[in-house]
Amino acid sequence: MRVALTIGYGKISPAFDTAEALLLVPVENRAPVERQMISLDMHSPLERVEQLRVWQVNTLICGAISEAIEKLLVSAGVHVVSEIRGPVEVVLGAFLSGQLKGPAFEMPDRVRARPFFSGANRLPGKDCVGHLAMECAVSGDEICEGR
Repeated sequence: MRVALTIGYGKISPAFDTAEALLLVPVENRAPVERQMISLDMHSPLERVEQLRVWQVNTLICGAISEAIEKLLVSAGVHVVSEIRGPVEVVLGAFLSGQLKGPAFEMPDRVRARPFFSGANRLPGKDCVGHLAMECAVSGDEICEGR
């Protein structure tokens, strides 16, 4: 699995569409294998979507993201975990351990009408949301099938 996190100053960048850099992290057995920092300065939001597809990213963790770009990512097979904040390594660790939930990781001005993991954030072929979606994404388990 490959996880991408938008970053700025060691924290999750407030917006995918304008993030300056991306941390690309291949994951095996719930552990990061390596970390690659990628500059996004010259990429438009549409180019970013294409690059994530080319890099075979399975999960994007970011702050805010425009609805149109999120839909493009989801249709490209990328699981989007949006409206997240916090130090990159803490967020990555929480995601990998299935603990990326709650106010400590929510953006302060998050729209309350939108669930933490919206329908657009459901994993392809899975009927699960929230921490179960993260569990499926991280482990590849079928724990969400049939829900």
